[in-house]
Order: sequence, then structure tokens, then C-alpha cells
Amino acid sequence: MIEGPVMVLAGPGTGKTQILSFRIANILIQQDISPTNILCLTYTEAGATAMRKRLRALIGPDAQKLHIYTFHSFCSYLMNAYAEYFAKTEIKIAEEIDIIQLIDSLLVKLGPDSPLTKNANTKYGTEALQKIKSVFDYLSKSNITKSDLESSIEKSKTLMRQEPSMYYKKNVNGNKVGDYKIKEEQKNIQKYDNFMAVVDLYPEFKKLKVENLFFEYEDLIQNVINALSENEDFLFDCKEQFQYILVDEFQDTNGSQKTILELLTSEDDNPNIFVVGDDDQSIFSFQGADISNFEWFIQRFSESVTCVVLKNNYRSSQMILDGAKQVIGFNQNRVANRDEQFHKDIVAEGKFKELSLNPQVLSFENEFCEEIFIIDEIKKLISQGVSPSKIAILYTKHRFVERIQKYMERAQIPYETASESDILKLPIIQKIFNLIQLITFDLNTPSESITLSLFEYFHLPQLGISLPTLGQILVKFQGEYRQTHSYPNLLNTILEISNIESIDPDQQKALQDAIELLKSWREQNLSNTPGTMLDIILRDTQLFSNVLRQEDKLFQYNAIVTLHNWLKKELENGRISTLGDFLNLYETYKEKDLNVSMKHAIHKSEGVQLRTVFASKGLEYEYVFLINSQKANWENKRARPEYINPITNPFVPEGEKEDRDVEEERRLFYVAITRAEKSFICSYHKSSTEGDRERLELVPSKFALELIQGDESKIQSPAVAIDRLEQYIDYTRYVPKVKDGIHIDLDTLREKMEFFKWNNSALEAYLTCPNKFYFEKILRIPMTLKAHLAYGNAIHGALQDYFDKLKVTENLPHIDELYAFFNAQMDKRHYQFTKAQMNDFSAQGLFVLAEFYKQNHNSWGNIPAFYTELKLEGNWKGLAISGIVDRVDIYGNQVQVWDYKTGKVEAKDLKLPTDLENPGGDKGRQLVFYKMLLEQDHRFKNKEYTGIMQSLRLENEKFAKYEKQVNDEDVANLGQILIEVDAKVKSGDFSKMCNKIDCEWCTFIKNYDLNETK
Repeated sequence: MIEGPVMVLAGPGTGKTQILSFRIANILIQQDISPTNILCLTYTEAGATAMRKRLRALIGPDAQKLHIYTFHSFCSYLMNAYAEYFAKTEIKIAEEIDIIQLIDSLLVKLGPDSPLTKNANTKYGTEALQKIKSVFDYLSKSNITKSDLESSIEKSKTLMRQEPSMYYKKNVNGNKVGDYKIKEEQKNIQKYDNFMAVVDLYPEFKKLKVENLFFEYEDLIQNVINALSENEDFLFDCKEQFQYILVDEFQDTNGSQKTILELLTSEDDNPNIFVVGDDDQSIFSFQGADISNFEWFIQRFSESVTCVVLKNNYRSSQMILDGAKQVIGFNQNRVANRDEQFHKDIVAEGKFKELSLNPQVLSFENEFCEEIFIIDEIKKLISQGVSPSKIAILYTKHRFVERIQKYMERAQIPYETASESDILKLPIIQKIFNLIQLITFDLNTPSESITLSLFEYFHLPQLGISLPTLGQILVKFQGEYRQTHSYPNLLNTILEISNIESIDPDQQKALQDAIELLKSWREQNLSNTPGTMLDIILRDTQLFSNVLRQEDKLFQYNAIVTLHNWLKKELENGRISTLGDFLNLYETYKEKDLNVSMKHAIHKSEGVQLRTVFASKGLEYEYVFLINSQKANWENKRARPEYINPITNPFVPEGEKEDRDVEEERRLFYVAITRAEKSFICSYHKSSTEGDRERLELVPSKFALELIQGDESKIQSPAVAIDRLEQYIDYTRYVPKVKDGIHIDLDTLREKMEFFKWNNSALEAYLTCPNKFYFEKILRIPMTLKAHLAYGNAIHGALQDYFDKLKVTENLPHIDELYAFFNAQMDKRHYQFTKAQMNDFSAQGLFVLAEFYKQNHNSWGNIPAFYTELKLEGNWKGLAISGIVDRVDIYGNQVQVWDYKTGKVEAKDLKLPTDLENPGGDKGRQLVFYKMLLEQDHRFKNKEYTGIMQSLRLENEKFAKYEKQVNDEDVANLGQILIEVDAKVKSGDFSKMCNKIDCEWCTFIKNYDLNETK
């Protein structure tokens, strides 16, 4: 049966993805429809990728034609495919700071009668702003109406009057037995009033977003909902196209996503919609997921719905399933409690079904003993032949495994993990902003912050200022401070110290050089872009070189990359234009407690999996260790909002059912248990020595106790030897060493190369200098694009825009349009130029384009067909290759490939490759690489190929043009070179230095003593 609405309740390990895949394959077999008529919606991009991969194995190439999306990417597809139904306005992706500032501006306008202004300061704190933002997020994701919220509040008020706990049970404070708790009711009602006051602000907030051209991620869904609701033709087209709809992880859908499904199935009592999910694994309510969507589905299609429950588990032992059932059974809000037909008594049917290993709860004296036991158990399993990748340590917060990671690093136990950090809290980033303050602030106006930044600056090791000298500066400075009770000018103090004869001459020079360096930065800041200044700071302070010598270099390096990307993004969106603006933005982020997040992953081949329970959802492991299972880490961990949501947090009568948050926490615990195939160990420690929890008595989570049916006698307490404890503490206090040279981490290298796509730029980098390839293509060290390269990109962009216009017009566009395109491209890259550079390169570009147009435009209208900025991908004997071609002209069976160069082009650069010893010129290789790519595209296969290198540099009043006939032998030669280079890279062969004077990376290694092969 493949027609009509179907709801599948699929417990963990019962094959949710498989049933979806087989159903799609079955629809294509039984029905005469195109794969493009099937829509499959998943919760994550990873889920969509996994689904397509599975379907490719089942149905072959047709899998590529299926519409498999997340809800957000589906809405993005609709907005592009049906652009006529959406407003064509320029938008800006709103950052969190944009939203916070909009909310701030709304609150300032509120009158004294608003519940939000009573007993409040005119300036709202960060916490209040974040809470209001969370309500706006909820309203956006839920697509709920104000009347629904008001109805829920009235229901809550009625429940309060009926609830026995709202009446006094004894005489107290003048209240008699049976009196109603008026103040308690008023407190609850005030919270609802606050919430509704925020709801009333929401329309004005949406209006402000539109006025400021701001666009949030959730707006994708809202825009599509509006368009489907307002345009019958659009809705009809979508219904006509998507005849079968399938939804994975249905328990994770929120109200807005449900509305999309309602619209696509509207006015049809028997639509072909198939949803699969597990209400017991619904753990994303903080992202708007609503478990009641199962109830909606049953009621919406009550006349025709088919309900199926999958009970056969192919993952875990029956012992683990029974333990999980014992825990989740305490939840009241379950589909299984609605009707017997939905009961999920899951039965083990996999290879471990008869394994008799009960889930365990273990207790330890402290966190060190707990971690030692887990590590020793893992070492034991690995010694018995268990693959480390079959073992997982799960936790609720990543900081719980920081010591374990340190130990594993030193003990060489491979592991994989991914975490997120706020770079603004990292010392290396704070150090950079302290230096930016010195560059941008008035140093002649003494202040505490400037003084502290200066002291940190003079402590930089590369300045060579000794601690005794710094001590003398500090003594003199403090003496002046005590006399004046104000901050003296530290620079003057240092200058005075540097002229004292008792100071060693080398130290005098070091102090004076440090001051000169600081002065030079301040001068350079007047004539360089903020991005260039960041590069200068990193270079002159040797921060990058020091990072690359650390064992945790990838983490530190990623932090600097993230900082670089943040600066670039803020320059692009126009929020900042100077280095001083960047510092002010940093201060605003700190004041508003906003993050600049960095995702950091560590991948070792076949490593132990270290994951949060949230991140483990959908995965499976033979052995699972759930650590830190104290009550404090599991129960009531989600802070209640100041403005209580009457839908998700209504007034709940005492004893009627458990708090919804606790039920969701139990579902999360259930997810942790059901990741295990053979063994599940849940552990906690009874006391802690960390921070304000020192010697605090800790108790196990109620969920851990439920796992063993409340029988605390089943809790085991393994002992840990004292000498083992001492060794562990010594290992985990280990500070990462500074290495003598650059260390190529082969695991990291192979991880980067696993999905690496070779292009001509990457090949050229390795052939030019392996160090260049390592730093620029593997480590991808961020560098601000130099002005002449940004100019080249603007020229390319202008020509692309001009030729794209030529495609859709009958007549050749006027030269003024080419000028306009160039100016727009330059404006787009404004942050990559200083003011003087902007003027110079703009004038140069307009002159070059005028001459280029004059000499070539007569031939442009005669091209039968062409492509611009054509992105090509392919595969050469197992190696992924890619490239972007500036222009491809098609004349019947002939293809001309154009490559524009704004730099100098010489004939020797176009020499074609023969072998690794004679790889040809970089521009010759480029033309061959293009043919290699074109040959793999059906549009250009077996066509005669001519490569044209077009100079856009005017010399002797002409633009040089070089043509090359490239044949199959040239492609084979380049392909062999590529294979050999790839093998060298994967073997970690980066030892060879080109040692050219102009090679910045060889110079970098020599200057900072980073060469391991010296």
C-alpha cells in the first residue's frame, strides 16, 4: 500500500531510514511517475545526504532527481524555482547582534503602562533581551496565533482555581486553611502578562526587520508559508509537482514546518503523505519541535490514516532495550499512552539480541576516579580487539571530557570529537584585541585599559624585554600612580626607563624598538585596510608562528581563522570600516554577552567517539559510557524563561503529570541508552573538587535510578588505586609542549584530503613549493586578499556580468553598462582597498575596460553560445577535480576556453606539461586542466578544444592573446603529474623547501625557526 496518509512510529534501531528508502523505491516501481514528483523532508543536511546515498544504491542514478531536502533547504528551493511569487528585494542575513539591537530599539519606545517597563530600568540588560529574543524565535518557529495563546492563558487561569495546591493547607501569615493563594496567582498571571506583552511587540519587530532588510534563517519557512497561503496558483503548482511527501524524524518538526505540510495537503482527505518518527526521542523542543504533531496527524487524517508501529530492533541487546523501556515508561506524554495500538514493546532481533549484559550504574568518589575507570575500561576493550570507533563516551557538556581528551592525547588513544567555542573568550583572541586597542586608542590619555594592554604588549616574548626590566617599569609606574592617584602615561614611563644608564644597553634598545614597532603599527593603520592590519599584527608578533609550534595548534589556528572570517564578514556587510570599529564591535559583543562561535573537530582514524548526547542521536556503538550522570547535570537543567510561554509551559496542576522539561530530559536519557548495542554503563561521582562545587555532595540522576528500578543496591562502586590516581592527575595537568618545528599530523592531513578537490591552483601551489601548498591549501591560513588580486576579481566579475547581460538581450549592451558592472564589483570589495587604492584601481579598471571593449566588442555579438564562470567538477582516476572557467564559447564541434589574466602573461608560462620533472608553465597547465574538466562534461565531450589565455593588461596599446591547442596526450601527462603529487601529499611529503627569495612560506619557516628538517 503506497497511497494515503501513513504514520509510522519507529523506535530506536528499527530502521527508520531504511523504511523510507524502500517506500520511495516501491513508489517508483509501482507508480508511473517521475522521481521529481517525490518530496522527502529530513531534519538535517546529514540526514538528507545519507538518504540520497542509500537510495542511490537502491535505484541508481534516479536518486539524484529526487527532491530530498531539509525543511529550510526545501523552502530555499521553492523561493528560487518560483521566484515570481516572492518579493525581489535585497536582503541581509541578520546576525544575533542585529536582532538584539532591534529588540533594544523596540523596548526604548515602550510607554510606562507596558508590563515590560514596570519596575524596569530604561536600559535593558543582556539577559532580558535574550529572553525576549527566545520568545520571538518561538513565535517564528511555531507559527502560532495570538488568539491561541490567549485561550491557553484562560485555560491556565481556570486550572489554577481548581488546583488544590493553590489553597492553604494550614494557617500561616494571616491566611487560614482553605484560603486561596492570591499572591501566587498574581505572580503567575504577571508572568503571562509579560509574555503577551512580548507577543504584542512581535509584529513591530517583523516590520523593523523588513525595513532594515534583515533576513533570519527561519524567515525562509515563513516566506514560503505566506506565499503558499496567498497564491492559489503557487500552491496548486507545488501540489501538482509533489505528489508523494515523506517526512523523516517527524518528532523534530516544529509548528511552522507542520504548517508547510498542512498547506501541501490542504483540501485533500487522502493525501499521499508518509511520516516516520519516534515521540520517545523528541529532544529538540528548544528549537521549536512539538511532540503534539503526532496527535495533529492522527486527527487531521482520522478518516483515512494508517498507523504502523515498528517493534523489531536490529541494534541492541534485549537487556538494553528492557532498561530503556523501564526509564521511558515514567513519561506520561507519549503516543503509546493514547491507545494500545501505539504500544512500542521493542524486541531485539539483531546479532546481539541474546547478549545477557545488563545496563550498569556505577558510583565513584570523585570525578577523577570516574574518568580513570572509564579510560581503563576503554584500554581493556581495545586490547581485546574492539575497534575504538565502536566505543563512545557520551555527556551533556563538552567540558566534562576535557581531562579525558588530555589523557588520551598523551596516552596516544585515538579519539574523535567535535565542540563549539566562543573565540572571544580565548586568550589568544583577547591578546589580539588588546593590541588593536593600542593601535587605535589615544595613548596619551592614560587609562586603566590602555595601561593593561601596554603591559601585555611589552611582555610579548619576541620583543626581548626581560622580566627585571619590566619589573623596573612596574615599580616606577606604581610609584607615580601612588603619588598622583591617577594613571600616568605608561609610554613616557617606559621612555624614561629606557634612558637610564643602569639599564643594560640591549634592554634599552629592546624597549626603544618595541615603542618604534608600536608607532609603526599606528602609522600603517592610516594607510592599510583592517584585514591587512590584522595580517601585520599576526606577522610582527609571531602569533601565527607560535601557534603552529603548539601541539594544540589546530584549535588555536581555527580560532584565528574564525577571527579573520568574522572581520571579513563585518567589513562586507558594512557594519564596520576601520580597525577601531572592529574593536568597538568586540566590546559590544562582550557587553551583550554575544558569541563568535568556532566549531572545532578532532578526527583520528578509528577513534573513540566523544559526543554530547544530542550529537549522538541517530548513531550507534557497541559500548556506551554515559558520564557525569548526577542529578545536577540532568534534571531541571533548562532555565525557565522570565516570560512563561503559556503553550509550552502552561500552569500544570500538582500531581497531574510531571513537568514537561523533565519528560524531555528523560527522553534525552532514553536516547543515550538506546545508542548502545552490547553494553551501557552510566556513571556518576559523589563529590567534586571543581570550583564552587568543592566537596559538594552529589546524587545520581533519577533517570539513572529508574534504569535499575530504583534499587540502589544495584549501584556498583569500583575502586581506583592511589598510584593510578596520581598518574592520571599528572597526565591531565600536562601542558601542551612547544614543538621544535612544524609537525605534520597525518591523521589531520588525511582527513583534509579525504574530501579534497584538486584544482589548478592547488596543483600549482605544490609544484611551486610544498610549503605553500601546506599552509594555503591544507591549513588554509587566512590572509587578506591583496589589493591587486581584489582588482582582478572585480574585472572578472564585471566581464561576467556583462556577458550574462548579453545572453538575455538582442543587442550588445552599451559600454556604460560594463562600467556600471565594474563599479558595482569594486564597491562589493570596498573593504579590500584603502581609499587611495580604491581610487587608483577604479580609474585603472575603467581605462582598461574601455580599451578592451573598443578592441574586442565587435566580435562579442557573433558567439553562437557561451557560458561564463562555468563551475566544473569531475574525477580523474579516483581523484576529485574541480575548476571555474572564465568563459566557454561553443562553435558547433569546437570549444574555445577563455582565461582572463590581469597580471603579466609571457609565452614561457604557457609551456605544456610532460612529467613531474617537466611540469610546464603554470598557465599552460591551467589550460590543460580545463580540458581535463571539460572532457568529463557531456556538453563538451569529444569536441575540438582551444585554450585561450587573454591578457587584460595593456602593453604597447594592445592586449596580448595566446592560443594553445591541447590534446589528449597533454591531459594524460597532467593527470599522471596530479596522481604523483597527490601521493606525495598523502604521504606527508612537505619537507622540500623551494628556498626562493620571494617565497613567503620558506621565509616564514626560516625566520621563525619552524623547519624540522634543518
